[in-house]
Amino acid sequence: MTDTAVYLYAVTNARDPVAGEVAGVSGSRVRVVEHSGLTAVVSTVPLPEYGERALRENLEDLAWLEAIARAHDAVVRTVAGRGPTAPVRLATVFHDDRRVRELLEERRGGIERALSRVAGRSEWGVKVYGTAPTGSPANDHQAGLSPPAAPEGAFSPAQRPGPGVAYLRRRSAQRRRREDATQALAGRAEQVHARLAPHAIASHRHRLQDRRLSGHDGVMVLNAAYLIEDPHAFTEAAADLAARWDDMRVEVTGPWPAYSFTTIDGEEWA
Repeated sequence: MTDTAVYLYAVTNARDPVAGEVAGVSGSRVRVVEHSGLTAVVSTVPLPEYGERALRENLEDLAWLEAIARAHDAVVRTVAGRGPTAPVRLATVFHDDRRVRELLEERRGGIERALSRVAGRSEWGVKVYGTAPTGSPANDHQAGLSPPAAPEGAFSPAQRPGPGVAYLRRRSAQRRRREDATQALAGRAEQVHARLAPHAIASHRHRLQDRRLSGHDGVMVLNAAYLIEDPHAFTEAAADLAARWDDMRVEVTGPWPAYSFTTIDGEEWA
């Protein structure tokens, strides 16, 4: 039984995709496994670190995960700079080269379609953040949003609402304002996507990120990826949108390898 495994980064049909010495995860040397016109970019890794049980534990270690993610992406970027590339999911590991060749044979049609789809194109990411009201009574009062106090004598003692009723009314009004603000932000996000999508070959909407993950104070209302052939018109449209609203931020990143668009028959293939 071998004490090593094979880590897969990407599949390409480019010639010589990793010319020279390229460092992979955990400092391993990157090499290739070829089969039927396809080239899998891999490296040999120690099984005690990349075996099934070890991976489950290591993927909970944020420092380890960040280091692996950076190394993985660096290899994928190198390969993508040499030709059409289908990146695979982080920490995709096989027992040996034979199993990698079997994968290339089993999924050859889908892989070839994925490579054809991304040839000459790159992925661009767009995240949109907005500021929604907190709905706290203090903020509502400072912003002039609290309902005006009833004038003296407007209610008889029997008619005047009690403190509990008044509180529930304020909370209901705050909730409606938050809902209205959220709907307004979502509407703007749809405007952004509708403006950018025609400049893309394809688009993909990712799950919105929590503030703790996004590192942004605002509320994320759009997290999308776009497959772009000519980025000029796309980035111009994004810049125009970014200048349109003072209370929204449009963040554009790219170009990236086409992580979001290398799917086969609608499913991730590795």
